[in-house]
Amino acid sequence: MSGRKPNRDKLTIIYEILVCCSFKPMRPSHIARKAKVNVCTIPFYSMVPGLVSSGLIVKLEHEGKTVYLTTPSGRDWVRQYVDLLVKVTPCLINSGEGAILRKGS
Repeated sequence: MSGRKPNRDKLTIIYEILVCCSFKPMRPSHIARKAKVNVCTIPFYSMVPGLVSSGLIVKLEHEGKTVYLTTPSGRDWVRQYVDLLVKVTPCLINSGEGAILRKGS
């Protein structure tokens, strides 16, 4: 067995992006670093506009830089996502599919 961690699914990446931007506005490069997203292999820069159009984050200008901040709707999404993980964790672990939950839970 290799020491590689399983790939994260897009919902987990969205969760981590939203959490990163929840506390203060962040630049895209800082979001990518904090969420541990490799911008070369993940369509990170195409995900961000989707989150903006969904109303989960908002694009702002701060000191001449583009930054993003999680909206109240985005924070609600994060809470619902965590609640769902708590509810389904026993089912996933018992079925052997719990690998996606090891990092985030």
